[in-house]
Amino acid sequence: MKIALDIGHVANSGSVGIGGMKEHAAAKTIVELLAPMLRHGGHEVDVYDFPTMGNDAELRAVADVINAPAGDPTVPDYELAISVHFDAADSPTPHGAHVCYTSTKGQRCARCVARYLAELLPGRADTVQYRPKLYILKHTIPVAILCECGFGTNPQDARIIREEPERIAKAICEGVMLWEPIWDEIRAAEEEAARRREELNKEK
Repeated sequence: MKIALDIGHVANSGSVGIGGMKEHAAAKTIVELLAPMLRHGGHEVDVYDFPTMGNDAELRAVADVINAPAGDPTVPDYELAISVHFDAADSPTPHGAHVCYTSTKGQRCARCVARYLAELLPGRADTVQYRPKLYILKHTIPVAILCECGFGTNPQDARIIREEPERIAKAICEGVMLWEPIWDEIRAAEEEAARRREELNKEK
């Protein structure tokens, strides 16, 4: 499977956690650990980060490269895109991870990833959320999910984000591995349906 990883936000932007922990920097650490884990699992992985752009320009740039990395917008190479972030709140009480999606296929992937990520970072009642307005999910062609890896403003979550980011990366990786055979079944069914439609059209 070919996977695109997006480091959430740009440098010095996004949420700020305990001790001034920056969302972009934390997401970068997690992604840099996640990429080799996925590659070890047999996947092709590209990491995208445009830290010096403005936020809006960065979102457009990431969506553009995910949709058409080879320069042909009609044939996206990627089968999955993952954007990595963390949450923040005014209170230290909110805690726990969740995974966002917009499509039915994305929902199935989000459930698989949330199974492990929310086990590591529990606390949310809604560990899988439909978020149709999130730019990176709304404007990407491949299956896409956005991982909110806990609250940087919660002491327990922040400790894991800062001190054990490899556990977060591993949880996301395990979720992708769980989803992979499901995706293979979906693709096979879609290919069979397309083949059958072609056969029926020829019979007319």
